[in-house]
Amino acid sequence: MLNHKEKDIVLSALDIVIDGVSSSEANEEIRTAGVYIAGLIIADTKGLLEQDTRKAVLSIIEMAEH
Repeated sequence: MLNHKEKDIVLSALDIVIDGVSSSEANEEIRTAGVYIAGLIIADTKGLLEQDTRKAVLSIIEMAEH
């Protein structure tokens, strides 16, 4: 399990990605890169980030893609 500080850092990193992907200036390439980066961040937690949090973040990014 991630400690509180590590979890805060991971969630902040994912928040940055979500902000970038949801920007009105983001094009398809940037949105695709955002999904890739979010995947890397989530993978880096080695499964320690709660599944519901992972699903929520990926859903938000997918919605921002369209």
